[in-house]
Amino acid sequence: MVEDNEDFKFLDYDQEQELKQVEDQIVDILVSLDSTLDTITALLNIYEHFNKIFRGDLEGCSIDDWDAIKLTFREKQQDIIYMKQKVEALSSKSQGTKALVRIAVNLKTWLYI
Repeated sequence: MVEDNEDFKFLDYDQEQELKQVEDQIVDILVSLDSTLDTITALLNIYEHFNKIFRGDLEGCSIDDWDAIKLTFREKQQDIIYMKQKVEALSSKSQGTKALVRIAVNLKTWLYI
């Protein structure tokens, strides 16, 4: 609930808990993105290893540089890195909002003592 007191609006404990839940969900998303990035990296490494075994060691070959599977894995790695950056920014904003809510709740308590 939000209570009005002249120019101030104070958030209650329930809203602070909702922000904590959002923050927890953001952390879960970051963990999932880290895991997904690790999986893609492992798959890329395995693919490169077996590709060298079956095609011979063709380092420096232009065909190897244009391998569609490798390009797709690398593209997905970049996508996940970009998503992680966005989620980390959201996490930072969430933590800032949570800190402001804590200050508001403490201020409410202090004003009504």
